[in-house]
Amino acid sequence: MSKMLPRYSGVGTYVLSCMVIIPIFAGNSWAKFLIFIVSAMLILIFAPVNHPNLELSKEELLANKHLVKRILVFQMIGIGLLLLGSRVLPTMRIYAAYALVGVGVNAALVFLSKMTRQNVLK
Repeated sequence: MSKMLPRYSGVGTYVLSCMVIIPIFAGNSWAKFLIFIVSAMLILIFAPVNHPNLELSKEELLANKHLVKRILVFQMIGIGLLLLGSRVLPTMRIYAAYALVGVGVNAALVFLSKMTRQNVLK
């Protein structure tokens, strides 16, 4: 059973996000704003993760941290534009919800990797 769990965890995350989380976020603007702020804070605080197989140096970690900040800013601008565009085209609300869930899952995985001590401290 435990050997099968890693194989199907990606499928479970996909089904959970598409069937449960997306409908909640699509209709609730406070939930969108909350996931927007919490995900950004978690990513800014905990990213990047130095996995034992990577063995990144301090310079590489610093470069990755700057890259994470830049990517996060572009993602948040894109999500903000989707949310603003949802006033004109209501279908853009669903696209914004998918993008927010993607960033939220990313933040949750970064947080989980830090909490389970998968990070290499040098």
